[in-house]
Amino acid sequence: EQRRISVGPRDVLRLKKPTNGFLCPLSASEDYDIDFLSFIIKDDETKRVLFEVCNGESMIGQMEVDCDSFNGDNCFRAIKYTFDSTVLRLPVVSTRCVSFRRTKNYEYNPPA
Repeated sequence: EQRRISVGPRDVLRLKKPTNGFLCPLSASEDYDIDFLSFIIKDDETKRVLFEVCNGESMIGQMEVDCDSFNGDNCFRAIKYTFDSTVLRLPVVSTRCVSFRRTKNYEYNPPA
């Protein structure tokens, strides 16, 4: 049995380190009509795309699903990225996750 947890933007801004798990279930995308569109990692200085995955398009970069660290459907949310050593030497990288919400009012409270 899962206990009910409510997490809002203020709670997330107070986090000081990564969480041990995900803050919402995988089903939240379907429950709240959220579609994943793309995720991009760039060299912030040159704007060169290091990694890009878009819904329904070919991917730039390498990744693998991490089923060793997470159980069940959550393994599809955990991704291992493979970058060469030059990426680790970049002073700043930027990320961008794009999603589309079909509903106008959105507040997520996980089911009990």
